[in-house]
Amino acid sequence: MIELDCQLMRNKKEGENISISGNTAIARGLIEGSAKMITSYPGTPCAEVIESLVPFSEEYKFHVEWSVNEKVALEVAFAAAISGSRSAFITKHVGMNVAADALMHICYAGVNAGMVIISVDDPGAFDSPIEQDTRFYARMAEIIGIEPSNQQEAKDMVVSALEFSEKTQLPVFIRTTNRILYGRGKVTVGRIQDIKPGLQFEKKSLRWFIAGRNSVKQHEWLHEQQGQLKNISEAFSFNKIEPAVQKEYGIITTGVGYYYAKEAINYLSLQDCISILKIGCFNPLPENLIKQFLNSLGKVLVVEELEPLIEEKIKAVAVRSDKKVEIYGKLSRHFSHVGALSPGIVRDVIAQTYSLKTVSFLQNDSRKLKAIKDVDDIKKTIPYGYLTFCPGCPHRASFYGLKRAIKKSKQEFIVTGDIGCYLLGRRSPFLLEHTVFCMGASIGIGCGLSQVESGERVIATIGDSTFLHAGIPALINCSYSNVDILICILDNRTIAMTGLQPYPGTGVTVEGKKNKAIKLEDMVRACGINYVKVVDPFKTKKAGEVLLGALKMRGQRVVILRHECAQLSNKRAKEKKIRTKHYTINNYKCKQCKICINVLRCPAILFRNNRVYIDRFLCSGCGLCSQVCPFNAISC
Repeated sequence: MIELDCQLMRNKKEGENISISGNTAIARGLIEGSAKMITSYPGTPCAEVIESLVPFSEEYKFHVEWSVNEKVALEVAFAAAISGSRSAFITKHVGMNVAADALMHICYAGVNAGMVIISVDDPGAFDSPIEQDTRFYARMAEIIGIEPSNQQEAKDMVVSALEFSEKTQLPVFIRTTNRILYGRGKVTVGRIQDIKPGLQFEKKSLRWFIAGRNSVKQHEWLHEQQGQLKNISEAFSFNKIEPAVQKEYGIITTGVGYYYAKEAINYLSLQDCISILKIGCFNPLPENLIKQFLNSLGKVLVVEELEPLIEEKIKAVAVRSDKKVEIYGKLSRHFSHVGALSPGIVRDVIAQTYSLKTVSFLQNDSRKLKAIKDVDDIKKTIPYGYLTFCPGCPHRASFYGLKRAIKKSKQEFIVTGDIGCYLLGRRSPFLLEHTVFCMGASIGIGCGLSQVESGERVIATIGDSTFLHAGIPALINCSYSNVDILICILDNRTIAMTGLQPYPGTGVTVEGKKNKAIKLEDMVRACGINYVKVVDPFKTKKAGEVLLGALKMRGQRVVILRHECAQLSNKRAKEKKIRTKHYTINNYKCKQCKICINVLRCPAILFRNNRVYIDRFLCSGCGLCSQVCPFNAISC
């Protein structure tokens, strides 16, 4: 779909319409706004923004990169902006936490060219370990915060944000969500600007020295900019009032909640009864517009995802302006503080709030009931019925070997996990990982557990890119604290969870160009670790010996389990038209013991019609099952 969107974007001229995803719409906005430095770290659901930009980097002469982590990415983009080039930093919500330290400092200094910070939230935690509302970062940093409600606005707001940034000399914060980025919609393309570099970096300026008394001075400057930000908020073209004929009921909403509210109102046939205020700028809020909207209304429902940031402010505006209006939302418990909204949820809350009859989402709708039944039938055909590693995934081999080694060691271990595909090591049949927090925390948490003398030893599991992202400082701490810990780095040579992106360990840039590769084993040794072993997890005998030996030792040990991701191997094989070997089961040798199924849970190995067989269309040819079978019944 990314390739298709890029083709559509390339062939269209100013004023023409295309149907693209929100990710590609943001990419188009950055191109139209003449951003010259665009940085990120791979994260779902916003990784596709960078991938949509790569095919255009040479044509429009901008630099795009996967940085080692989000803090570095923000700093690189900021450096471009203070040097006169427009820039953008893109992250998912949890990545914003990593970048927060830099964010608070750079806003004191300001920028010389337009800079946009795009943070993508994940209500419902569909693609993330947690859900989080990053709108608060715009409030804390005291910068403009805006939110699009569809793909067209996502593109247009990027262009506007770069212009506002230059006007105020501050970064502009765009918060959007997974529904916008993954959804598709009609987008009218605009003119691609050719912005010349702005003010150059001034070496002697104290703006860039955020420390001591000068930081207080710059904070005062930041406060002086707030009046300008409020003027922009009041005049923001994406704020919109849609008045109804009757003047008693109203809805204030933002982002995708606007369309949920519109759909709900249409479903309930209340178009003439409920006025709508769509807020495009959430920080600072357009208070004069809100006061205008609240006039003559008796009840107002606030529809926003995650935290009641707008609702709290609206209540304060109503009190200060002496508006006698009832305001409902999350604070009144009409909406939950957690999870994603939907048209059905919004519709039922509207009906409840305004004393209308609640209509069940599926009531008297046989088509929807049939659709649910069809989905249930489909689920029955899915092997195992839950998430598991892909066929041929090296992490399956790594956890298989680790579990066997732990059993042979006859010791008890706490296994700390990390963020990546390998968090599935928590699931059956491995059931190994006991903790999963933020990126790099497996080593940090493991370091702490190793020092509290709980009676159990510690193993930390972490991915290759995650180790470079946030694991190195924690490993240094392990070395410095001289703790007893085994760290398994699961190196699959890519960032698989978010779409097979490269990272510094691969020596390949986002544009596919070869560059210097960072060797994990060299980094580990540089952190003061003397015991470092590299082994292929699919060589089960050798990997088992290495892991067992490491488990029996004391001190800091690192085992790097290295094998390329199966999806990456399959992709390369298809490009080069290389035929992949497939494994089959000899029914005469197979004893139906199901060991291959029970210890691996590979989606390619199925049990149907009272026999075990391998689906050749799913088999990646890794051969792990053939090493597991005790009867030599599996071969290629």
